[in-house]
Amino acid sequence: MNDVSAPGARPDQRSVFRLFGMCAGFLAWGAQFGLIYAWTGTICGRGWADVTILGFGIVPAGITAATFGALAVAAAALIQGLRAYRRDRAEADRFHHAVMAWIAGLGLLAIAYNWLPAFILPACA
Repeated sequence: MNDVSAPGARPDQRSVFRLFGMCAGFLAWGAQFGLIYAWTGTICGRGWADVTILGFGIVPAGITAATFGALAVAAAALIQGLRAYRRDRAEADRFHHAVMAWIAGLGLLAIAYNWLPAFILPACA
């Protein structure tokens, strides 16, 4: 039994939990992507780009907050996938955990890539 599944779940429910676990890195990246573009669009559309929070521009601060949340989710999925991969001996479970770890790692790279423009480009250019 893998730990991505909820305890006591039916077999059909376990496959759904396993799927979400395997896709956690991309789900975190997608959520971060949507949040940063909604945040930037709202702030720039309202003309609030000059507002600062603790000395940081409001747009980069919001992007950073969304990025840290997404990085935490993807990193947790990566750690979980690697630990479960080392522990399980069943080939099917090891495959699922390896895919979970790889997707989480790719999600971490994508999340970091989305974060860079917050510091390179002007907020509402």
